[in-house]
Amino acid sequence: MKLLTFLLLICCSQAVLCQTELKNSKEVIIKTVKALLPQLNNHKGINTDGCLFQKDKWAQLALTKAPFVEKLTFSKTCDLEGKFQVKMDSFFPLKLKIKNFKNFTGIKSNIKLSIILIDKPILRIEMVRTVISGKKELEFSLEYEVYIDLLSEHPMQKHKGGKFHLKRIGKKIINKSFPVLLN
Repeated sequence: MKLLTFLLLICCSQAVLCQTELKNSKEVIIKTVKALLPQLNNHKGINTDGCLFQKDKWAQLALTKAPFVEKLTFSKTCDLEGKFQVKMDSFFPLKLKIKNFKNFTGIKSNIKLSIILIDKPILRIEMVRTVISGKKELEFSLEYEVYIDLLSEHPMQKHKGGKFHLKRIGKKIINKSFPVLLN
C-alpha cells in the first residue's frame, strides 16, 4: 500500500511539473514571438525598444515585396543580435542571439510572411522548425494572422490570432497545439 501511494505521489508530482514546464514554455514562446514582431504589439521579457528595425522597409514589404536585409545589434535597449534577409511569400531563415532572457540565448527559425485578401487584408506569419535555445531547447511552429488597416496610424492593431504547436521541451516530445492571441 505504501508503495502504491508513493508511486501515485511520484506520478502526480511529475504531472504537476510537466504542466508547469508546459505553461512556462508557452510563456517563453509568446514573449519571444512578440519580441521578434514588435510592430504587432508591445512586449515584455525581451527588450527591443532600441533595436534599429527598418520600419519603413517592413511597411513597404507588403506593397512592393522587395526583400531587404535586417541587421540587429546588441545594445542596452536591444536584446537581439543577428542579420537576416526578409522576403514576402517565401520562407526565409532567421537566426538571432538573445541576451537578458531567463535561460535562453538564441532563436533559429524559418519564417514566411504573406498577405491574404478576403474581406480585409490579412498578414499571415508562419514560423516552422523554430528552436529557442539555451539550457533547454523549445521547438515549435506558429501560424498567426493580423488584420491590416492601411488607413490607420497603427495598421496592425487588430489581431485575428492563430495557434502554435509545441513539439518538444529539451528532449521531451510534447506535440500539443495551443491557440494564441498576441495582443
